[in-house]
Amino acid sequence: MDNKFQNELDLLHEMFPGEFDITNNIDHHIVNFVITPGIGFNKTMNKFIQFNLKVVFTSKYPVESPIVSIECVHGLKEKDTGKLLSLLKELIMERKGDPVLFDLVDFCREYIASNIPTVECAICLQHFRNEIDVYCTPNFHYFHTHCIGEYMGQRQADYEEERREMLTKCPYNEFPLLQIPCPLCRSEYLPFNEDLVKLSHSRKPC
Repeated sequence: MDNKFQNELDLLHEMFPGEFDITNNIDHHIVNFVITPGIGFNKTMNKFIQFNLKVVFTSKYPVESPIVSIECVHGLKEKDTGKLLSLLKELIMERKGDPVLFDLVDFCREYIASNIPTVECAICLQHFRNEIDVYCTPNFHYFHTHCIGEYMGQRQADYEEERREMLTKCPYNEFPLLQIPCPLCRSEYLPFNEDLVKLSHSRKPC
């Protein structure tokens, strides 16, 4: 492995421990990096956008340019992913012959630094304008905080009505706890959030 390549890997290990892995083969190396929003050393706490940057290097790197691809994308439309990939290829061409791995990672993180998904809210089908208005499930399903709060409030109201009817008929029966299925997939369950319900009554996203 070339010393320049190893130096780049050491720097990435120091700055982003545990966020990438490398596969070494006889004639090439593959680096898979989990990209989340940030600039420089700064990291965003709530990571609404995430994807894998795959970079393939031959033993002739950096003389021979690496090959890049973007996989497992969450929070970006296909056209935005395509634009990023084109920009990365342009960067590789501009830096041909020079180490470029760190620059590729840094460019990707800055590209999504706003941390605002470009996909639409799965409830109202409108775009997100502010990071504070984004609610993202563990499975990367995206909703406006107002929309998901309104949905949770309705689920709570339905639950309380069913509970009252059940207790009227069978006052000693136990009633199951309130569950909030994801409005998109219905298989993922979300924690009930009273603050989001209150938010849905106070304002709507701009």
